[in-house]
Amino acid sequence: KPQPFPAGYAYIPRRTTKSPILHMEDYLIGDDSLTARYQALEKKYPMEYFEVRTFQLLIQCYIDGRRSLWEIAHSVMRETGSGSPQQVHELVQFLVSRGTVEILED
Repeated sequence: KPQPFPAGYAYIPRRTTKSPILHMEDYLIGDDSLTARYQALEKKYPMEYFEVRTFQLLIQCYIDGRRSLWEIAHSVMRETGSGSPQQVHELVQFLVSRGTVEILED
């Protein structure tokens, strides 16, 4: 029996890009506000360089327009052994503000 999702994590994100973004910094050139926001996320959730890139890529790979944020978070956490639903949510919201992910309506 499926478990209910916490309210803030039930939404379904979908990538608007064909493939995940490998180097996020390259997509932020010229946008000081988003660059600062991304750097704040990196400071809030410190990881080794390789680990953070893997974590972000896995999140983007799981964003398919069918899985809820809760399902994405738990899949990524199982694969990496780290992270939290809140961390995944914050990165997805950042990607939404960048325009590379959209949230599907219910």
